[in-house]
Amino acid sequence: MRVGNDRKPPVGPRGRAPALSVVVAVSIGIVADWYLQFPFVPSLLIAFCLSLLWLCLFQIRSSDCDLSRTALRGFRVPTFSVWVLLSACGFLGAAWHQFQWSLIRTDDLLAFATETARPARLVARVETDPVLVHPTPTDFPTALPKRSRTIANLRARLLIRGQEQIPVSGLVRMEVIGDLGPLAPGTIVDVLGVISRPQPVGNPGGFDFRMFLRERGIHTIIRGEFPESIRIVEAAPGGIWSYLRSWQKACADRLRQRLSSVNAPVAIALLLGPRTDIPKDLKDAFLQTGTVHFLAISGANVAILVMFLWPMRQMLRIPQRWGLFLIGAVVWGYVLITDADPPVVRAAVIVTMWLLSLSVGRGLASVNQLALAALIILIRNPHDLFQAGAQLSFLAIMALHWLAGQAWVTREQPVDPLDELTRPLWRTWLSWWLGKIWLALAASAVVWLFTLPLILARFHLVSPVGFLANVFLQLWMVLTLLLGYACLAGVIFFSPLAWLCAPVFDFCLLIFAGTVRYAAATPGGHLQVPGPADWWLAGYCALLIPLALGILKRSSRRQVWRCLAVWCLVGCICSLPPRSNPGLRCTFLSVGHGAAILLEFPNRRTILYDAGSLEDASRASQAVEHLLVERGLMHLDAILISHADIDHFNGVPRLLQELSVGELFISPAFLDFKQESVQRVCLAAVQALVPIKLVWSGDQLKCGPDVTVEILHPVVRGPGGDDNANSVVLSVQYAGKRILLTGDLEKGGLLEFLSHAPRQHDILLAPHHGSQKANPPELARWASPRWVVVSGGHDAAWTKLRESYGEGATLLSTSKHGAVTFEINQEGEINVQTHLPPVPLAVSHE
Repeated sequence: MRVGNDRKPPVGPRGRAPALSVVVAVSIGIVADWYLQFPFVPSLLIAFCLSLLWLCLFQIRSSDCDLSRTALRGFRVPTFSVWVLLSACGFLGAAWHQFQWSLIRTDDLLAFATETARPARLVARVETDPVLVHPTPTDFPTALPKRSRTIANLRARLLIRGQEQIPVSGLVRMEVIGDLGPLAPGTIVDVLGVISRPQPVGNPGGFDFRMFLRERGIHTIIRGEFPESIRIVEAAPGGIWSYLRSWQKACADRLRQRLSSVNAPVAIALLLGPRTDIPKDLKDAFLQTGTVHFLAISGANVAILVMFLWPMRQMLRIPQRWGLFLIGAVVWGYVLITDADPPVVRAAVIVTMWLLSLSVGRGLASVNQLALAALIILIRNPHDLFQAGAQLSFLAIMALHWLAGQAWVTREQPVDPLDELTRPLWRTWLSWWLGKIWLALAASAVVWLFTLPLILARFHLVSPVGFLANVFLQLWMVLTLLLGYACLAGVIFFSPLAWLCAPVFDFCLLIFAGTVRYAAATPGGHLQVPGPADWWLAGYCALLIPLALGILKRSSRRQVWRCLAVWCLVGCICSLPPRSNPGLRCTFLSVGHGAAILLEFPNRRTILYDAGSLEDASRASQAVEHLLVERGLMHLDAILISHADIDHFNGVPRLLQELSVGELFISPAFLDFKQESVQRVCLAAVQALVPIKLVWSGDQLKCGPDVTVEILHPVVRGPGGDDNANSVVLSVQYAGKRILLTGDLEKGGLLEFLSHAPRQHDILLAPHHGSQKANPPELARWASPRWVVVSGGHDAAWTKLRESYGEGATLLSTSKHGAVTFEINQEGEINVQTHLPPVPLAVSHE
């Protein structure tokens, strides 16, 4: 029996959502395993036993035996069986998450890797296409050369140690300096390099690279210093996956040939997924404007792809069922060549259900469609439940689902037929476009509001300008992607089509990227703000999701909306920062070879002492930004630069641009305008309207009635010599305790500083990153520190430092311990805490 052309399937009931109950139960099990770490075998056994119990209850329900009915009289078998089934789903979800997340094979490569990199030779199979990552352009010169890297995932096979060959398993991330060229998935390679575990996050609120890799099943990294360290052992065999990967690469290469070099990376990201070639400044602009979701292959891409394929099916007069099958096949083929991320899988599942509904003429409730899509994603990777991308994707589609159910959206205004005949054509078109703009504005507002708490919690970013940018870009994206898919079809099947569409597509991309850049450059367009806690976010989602999906009765909705409003008010009150600190807090951030120290005073005034890193300026600036957001701080009262070495100030220009800063303090010796980097810092301060003030020995900074902040060095003219000798030395005193920050003080400057009367300091920043010449025993006797912190530095100097400062001082290093925080309370007790490991090391030193 043939189904009528293009008829819409009946919509299933909104209130009945059995699949949603299953997804909720599985999600609860996954969350419970994440926090409680359920054992795998007991969880699986409990799920199996509950499933057997449910089968027995189901058999009893369907049985006509009068004896069973009499025995169970008064017992609600249907209700009990549902709870048994959901409990089984919960334990099964916990077991599946435990299996995927926590269980590691005994021969996994992780067993042979440590935190310290060690030489290793590994035979492995290439799992993903190698990606060439170009170095990020920097405004400051650096002694460390910036080189391209090739990154790929490998499946370990053999670990070779001398003459011993150890069979191993597990995924490993390969990073090689240089360009490896083409290396197809499935290729067996022999890698010579150093192997280690991923480094954990070293600063509060920073990006957790170890967790990022673990979510992808990767626990180890092997690094090679040159492309010749990789040797091909066996060529890749042919297969469906390598064929799909080659298709993606071929499509990307052909798009590069047709489009301009500026817009080709954006087109590849929009159509195929890879974003490695997009410039960093453009990526930052997408993030700052809240439009980064446009770069991710998601439901919008799949919907517009179907919009492109649907009229083609009608023009080619393909029978409906065959046409629906071909559309579904193209959609899933597109999912596979775009790496099958959770948002696009969710959209493909929903489209597939919609196509099946059209084929059989029977509808499925949209709530159940979403639930089944979520269930498939959780089966694929249960830890996607905790990933921000998947969470934002489902919250956005729930927002649109709620909007589609509102009467003021679906209700059409009655139109008089006579007015329709006499209305000018331009007014009809104008009315149509105004309606679309109004709908886009409403959709953008609802999605923005629904996802705002999650964005605040995960990215600590609010972008008012992104709200307006999204309205325009939503409409523009439809045209851009339609042209993009036409261009993609042209470069694959019909070159004249690509020749016609490519120039227009290139122009649309230019407008698209230009809009994002302009919105990001708008003053006050985006703000870094602290986000809500996870406990509040869980309550928010628990209240919002039933409302968005429309599964509540009308009498209950109003009460839930009131509870949600009260919950939001509670979140706003809890997010308000306190007016004062319980004491003084000094945090030495981990920025590699560099320095960034944040001082937080009892009256919540702040001073940042240096912000730079020899490896990458953004490492220092981002560490400071993340720490400020973590502490609920929105303003820096002052930035003090110790001296004119870039590893101490190359992160300052970005901070002046992104944050609210009160003053910039420098010494007269810093103003060496022969150094271009000094000019850039001063120019950044002028553009940000931040006053520049000079400080020298004897000056005091006003930071509160109970705090003394004094400049001890340099003198007005300085001792001469290089920048290090003229480092600004800062002494902070509170509750009878002192902190001494020394920059890179050494040579003549150190001798001049030590000529003054000794002052006992409890906490000392080891000068010049702990170098031997800058940390003589004379400095230890002058300051008599109890704690000595090395910002960066090398392990080779550790023994010499212990000899200089003696057994009475505790040595801490940001390279080993991560960020180091000292808290001095009003009674003068010092609490010391390191980020690695996140446990207290010492407390209550009188």
